[in-house]
Amino acid sequence: MHFVITGTPRSATKYSSKLLSELGAPCSHERVLRPETSVVNVLRWLDQDDVPGESSWMAWTVLPLLPEPIPVLHVIRDPWLVIDSLANRNSILDVDQMKTKDMLAIRDMLKTYLPDVLSWPNRIDQAASFVLGWNRLIALAHPDRFVFYPDRLDLRVLRGMLHHVGIERTDKDLIVQRDRVSTAINKGYTVNDITELSDPVVARAIEEYAKNNGFTEIFARQIVDKTEYQTPEEVAEAMAPDLLEQVNEFAAAHGYQEIDVPQLVSN
Repeated sequence: MHFVITGTPRSATKYSSKLLSELGAPCSHERVLRPETSVVNVLRWLDQDDVPGESSWMAWTVLPLLPEPIPVLHVIRDPWLVIDSLANRNSILDVDQMKTKDMLAIRDMLKTYLPDVLSWPNRIDQAASFVLGWNRLIALAHPDRFVFYPDRLDLRVLRGMLHHVGIERTDKDLIVQRDRVSTAINKGYTVNDITELSDPVVARAIEEYAKNNGFTEIFARQIVDKTEYQTPEEVAEAMAPDLLEQVNEFAAAHGYQEIDVPQLVSN
């Protein structure tokens, strides 16, 4: 049975793909269901059973291309952490960076589904609007989805996730397999494109590799450690009051903390 994991960017979709794979449900991450995905690529994926799952925050937007509904797992991470990560360690909201074809397609998709996001005056507000809107759209499009939280994966939740995608495992196996997957995937890191390589030896080696393997494009990337973190209190303080109220409601509805900003609390 094919299935999809989806959520917002920075909500642990990559971790979730590795978790499901470890639990016995092979799952790729942002390999198939992307904004530029063609119907042909989707149908090829459906015709193959070796990797039946796909995890991607963009996945739900592509699901209408499928000939029939498939199970959807909706991952929801602590919104304060997601907003901080989106605003401070991600390029999706940075309109002046990452002008690649993929990034432009993502931006077009964002403007189509959530046109008001980039109209907010600062990145914290944009990120908050994105998190609220994207999760709302997923809920409206897939009311029968299975919702789970990456920081609350007890036996009941693990069993529910696997049952939703048609797989059963013993309780002992679930705990052992869950604990094998690191929760630090992508933590504190961002990926940037490198426009050119300064080392001619490396450049020639890559060129030769591409030629021998029939590649038409090679993308060189660097991993950069980013240390800009804001606490939930700092995130809340930087947020517009109306958005803060909505994020608090969303957080409470999903079992996460509400944040009070003293100057916004009436006496």
